[in-house]
Amino acid sequence: MGKKVVIVGAGPAGISAATELAKFGVHTTVIDEAPKVGGVIYRGPLRKTHDLPHLDTKLKKAMDKLQEDYRSNASYIDLKTQTKVLGPLADRTLLVSHDGKLSQVDYDYLLLATGCQERSIPFPGWQLPGVMLHERQLVVYGQWAKQLG
Repeated sequence: MGKKVVIVGAGPAGISAATELAKFGVHTTVIDEAPKVGGVIYRGPLRKTHDLPHLDTKLKKAMDKLQEDYRSNASYIDLKTQTKVLGPLADRTLLVSHDGKLSQVDYDYLLLATGCQERSIPFPGWQLPGVMLHERQLVVYGQWAKQLG
């Protein structure tokens, strides 16, 4: 029997990891509290990138390939959506909650791919039309920060 691999996060990083492992015949369990795969980059579920005008061409191609890889390797990925990781329960065991029920998920290997969360700092006029906050700016792969102002 193979090792149990659990990935927390079903955004681009988590799904990329799961599909890469699947190419080597490794089954994974991917846990995410969102109802669908996607992550912040999609602002919702996986969908065609032509519906995402904020992405540049290079990134759209990369995301299309990720979706294709995910679909072709889905039989190796046990996706648990709407499931919240509450924390470690014991050695190599996570406590999770789904539909108000607690359960345990055992693993040999754990990958945390929890992504990011937007945090805006309100200032006078921040909600006016035409004001764009930092989370609306797409950060390009390999770029760590954007300077604002």
